[in-house]
Amino acid sequence: MRSVGIIAEYNPFHNGHKYLLERAREKTDADATVCFMSGNFVQRGDIAFCDKHTRAQAAVRCGADLVIQIPTAYTLAGSHIFAGAGVEMASALGIPASLCFGSETQDLTPLFRLALTDRQKLNCEFKKNISQGKSYGDAVMLAYSACSDADAALLKSPNNLLAFEYIKAVIEQKSDLKLVNIERRGACHDGKTADGGFASASYIRAHEGKDMSAFMPLKLKNAIDRQRFDSILLFSVYSKTATELSRFADMSEGLNNRVFSAAQHAAGAKELIFLVKSKRYTHARIRRAVINVLLQNPAGLCKTRVPYLNVLAFNDCGRTLLKKLEHTCSLPVITKPSRAGELENAGDHFELECRASDIYDFCSKVRRGGGREYKISPLYVR
Repeated sequence: MRSVGIIAEYNPFHNGHKYLLERAREKTDADATVCFMSGNFVQRGDIAFCDKHTRAQAAVRCGADLVIQIPTAYTLAGSHIFAGAGVEMASALGIPASLCFGSETQDLTPLFRLALTDRQKLNCEFKKNISQGKSYGDAVMLAYSACSDADAALLKSPNNLLAFEYIKAVIEQKSDLKLVNIERRGACHDGKTADGGFASASYIRAHEGKDMSAFMPLKLKNAIDRQRFDSILLFSVYSKTATELSRFADMSEGLNNRVFSAAQHAAGAKELIFLVKSKRYTHARIRRAVINVLLQNPAGLCKTRVPYLNVLAFNDCGRTLLKKLEHTCSLPVITKPSRAGELENAGDHFELECRASDIYDFCSKVRRGGGREYKISPLYVR
């Protein structure tokens, strides 16, 4: 049985996602499509448009066979950690597999060359650029330009950057995954305009309240009370000292001091991010760091190995694959959420998922009661 994996967020699920699922199956002739998806909080540093089970169900209804959650500790980290966790999970299935992704380029050769850049030289160039006052993004781009003959400008495109991180992770992990690239169709990632029947997830989120049915195969509504979320997000950092902030993920290199100072004056979460922003810290890095405080995500957890595969949704084909994974998968496959907390070296991850689910429920427009991480079983989509 062969599978094709897709690392995604589906925040929310739109026509472009459906297109990629269809093309991935066509291009690889796989028997099953497995999606590795973020949970109730997403990599851009935000709470998800709708909860993880709703998004997983949408994916299965539109072409996926099995959806597995990428643990929150890896989602609320840099793109290299997020991509690395997804590659590790896809490789753990223990069956012949491909990893499919969309990008803005057809030829992956330049991205492979960039991924093979000497890390020591690259870090030296990056540190030099930062010391000269370059922004984080410019420092990275200039470092690659200095250390590789490949076109570093390719990394300015968000999907190319993720493709690059997947390539780098496959090389570093010595994974057997076959990489399959599909050129992105329609609106670009984070695009501000729609293109035919395609619009980015950012565009759809920005037009909440308007009819977005032309760009989404299923009707999904924003589940979050944004005012409530922003209030508890701000209070979570306001109530901490700079030393306490330093104990959470991504709050290193002096960022904890900037966040502490800004929290004393900010009237809202957006103003907090604005006050902290600098050339060194991107908006996404700051948003992730602040959410890590809210979720009490400890520093270092994202550097541990993935402890398990938590199943969110599946169909008949996915159920057949799950039975096969009982014999092939190198990681425990969780279909009863409470079991995750019983696994060795998984307790901290499961406790983080419980907090993430409870906070998500607290910020939802429709409250459904806490403890859902223990209560919700994977969705069987017939």
